[in-house]
Amino acid sequence: MQFSFPAELLYPVIFSLTFPITLAVVSRSRLLRGRNAAQFFVASLVHLAAWVGGSLFLPAGYTPHGASGWLISSMVVGSFLMIYLEAWALLSRGYTLAMLLALLESPSPLAADAIAARYRSGDGLEWIFRHRLAGLEAAGMIRKEGADLALTPRLGAFVVMLYRVAIAVFGLRKTG
Repeated sequence: MQFSFPAELLYPVIFSLTFPITLAVVSRSRLLRGRNAAQFFVASLVHLAAWVGGSLFLPAGYTPHGASGWLISSMVVGSFLMIYLEAWALLSRGYTLAMLLALLESPSPLAADAIAARYRSGDGLEWIFRHRLAGLEAAGMIRKEGADLALTPRLGAFVVMLYRVAIAVFGLRKTG
């Protein structure tokens, strides 16, 4: 059994550690300002292209060998991107962190209602609800019927059915 770290995985690991730099640069773009998901997506594409391009110029022994080498290297880079995505989601959408930030920026202690009102720079908690409804409608899971909302018969109903199965199979507590 060999316990050494393969040289051909050195570049994907080291390069993956630089993704926060790519994300920081991309997130400064005026076109992507305030669009956190798009920022991460574009940064990922730029980073993947740079990784593939850089891999082509590595010295022998550090370049992925064949399809399996490329597959393993891409799994390393993809794993790092998934970890970064989790952290990015927490930082860009973390209500709990936003509460702490509101308390930090306040010169005195705040009531729970005051913290909720300061969420999203004054948009309040209602913003979360409106934002999530807009996302569900854009994804085709709900539709407007006048002032009311309805589940779409195909996609919305299918997603809810999968959700119910996941709750039953994994013994999850219903969310929300």
